[in-house]
Amino acid sequence: MGEIFVIVLGAIFVLLGILMIVNLIRDRKLCTYPVDAKVAEVILTRLRGHRSTARTAVFEYYFEGNVYRIKDNVGTIEEKYHTDDIVELYIEPEKPEHFYCPKNDKDKYIIITAFTLMGGFVLWFGILLLIG
Repeated sequence: MGEIFVIVLGAIFVLLGILMIVNLIRDRKLCTYPVDAKVAEVILTRLRGHRSTARTAVFEYYFEGNVYRIKDNVGTIEEKYHTDDIVELYIEPEKPEHFYCPKNDKDKYIIITAFTLMGGFVLWFGILLLIG
């Protein structure tokens, strides 16, 4: 019974990794219009049980006469962004609040790789428990 749980848990993590890859590819495909965004602020969030603080940028950019102020979807522990930095984003022209930030690729790849490898290992371990 425990083997099945381990297999399902591993499969869920592998599936999450695959979904994150699909989401990244979709964002790159849909977000084609380049804009220069200003880092309007950096939100600091204290991580529970850690001495670390996550930093999340809030981008501000103009498109077709409108101002958009959007929180980044990737937070980091390192000081990647500073207030008033200019960052190139790509937005989806039909939904200008939807953006893709190439500067976040490295962080996303690390997260995707971690989820997929961890899930694959747990899945493999569950299968070994089941057959062994």
